[in-house]
Amino acid sequence: MPAVLDSAVDARVVLDAAASNPERARAQFGRGPNHGYLLLKGRGRVLAVDAASLSHPASLDVPPFDGRADLTLQLGPVIFSSALRDATGVIRFSDFVNQLQFADAGNALNERAARAARAAGGSASLGGKLVEFAGACAWNPGAPPGQSIVPVRLIIIEERP
Repeated sequence: MPAVLDSAVDARVVLDAAASNPERARAQFGRGPNHGYLLLKGRGRVLAVDAASLSHPASLDVPPFDGRADLTLQLGPVIFSSALRDATGVIRFSDFVNQLQFADAGNALNERAARAARAAGGSASLGGKLVEFAGACAWNPGAPPGQSIVPVRLIIIEERP
């Protein structure tokens, strides 16, 4: 958590930079191999949570609010990502005996993130609420930044608009 919180960049800054020049934004804000990860933080209004998906993706509108999803948070119980493990640079493959242990470390981080998201109020009850978040996500070339963020911090700031 400290590695994410200390290095996360405001999501609006990254979104605006990527809108004007995606390649430069990736070089400036991307982390890890090929600048393929982001550490993001900010506030946003939860527009919807897809409870039918195992990852319970929550669409998030960040200021200035326009009612359209800018980002997506994975709330779990299942997290489909190795971003928490790979984005910070704190955990390295060379620190493990084999790839199974390396994968286990990523899974443990994801499980902890999902528990923290549930503790924030559970995915079903987040619709319409203003939240503060910090987390990690992969940033695939050609895709907008901030998709499938795995939050390590999720705090409800305001119950309803």
